[in-house]
Amino acid sequence: METKKLSSQESLELIAQMIQNTKQNLDNRSGNVLIIWGVTTLLVTLLVGFLLYIFDNNQLYNWFFMMIPIIGTIWSRLSIYKNQKVITQVDKIVEKVWYIITFVAISIPILFALLLIIGVDFFPIFSHGRIFMLVPFIEIMVVSIGLAITGAIIDFKASQIGGIVGVILSVGTLLADLPYGGALSVLALWPIVSMIIPGIKLNQYIKSKKNV
Repeated sequence: METKKLSSQESLELIAQMIQNTKQNLDNRSGNVLIIWGVTTLLVTLLVGFLLYIFDNNQLYNWFFMMIPIIGTIWSRLSIYKNQKVITQVDKIVEKVWYIITFVAISIPILFALLLIIGVDFFPIFSHGRIFMLVPFIEIMVVSIGLAITGAIIDFKASQIGGIVGVILSVGTLLADLPYGGALSVLALWPIVSMIIPGIKLNQYIKSKKNV
């Protein structure tokens, strides 16, 4: 069977159509899912900050951050409507990006925990509990990169900007060497800027398209 060759104009139109279909597929998923993950991250961060304040900065309470992927995954799965009609190559690319981001995000705390168990002490950040400050900000840097890449793939500027701002916040906080209270404040700001606001913007975009 002979495959029809597309002209450059037809190829651009096909790519534009796939991106548009992907935006429509994100209707019941990414807008609300971004908000869900943002709210989950914000609430867990506030919980950790409260526990650290009440219990005299016991750094072990930072492990409560591991609740974020558990709560976020369950909540988002329960909220997804499985009515996606057209699965495009762009959908598959976005999905693979987030498989990689998820794998890296899960691997980071496991790696650091293993390094602590075997007693690695060649890196100064491991001393005096500062590892617990490092991990969350590496995590938000990784997720922010994923958000920016996703925004670039589907041509959604709010996600691109939110992701870039997230990377700047994470790197800036680590370089500034803020006290942990200040670092937690930045960590609480990140989901609002990088996830909740883009999620609201995406829902507004889809709603405006439906009303046209």
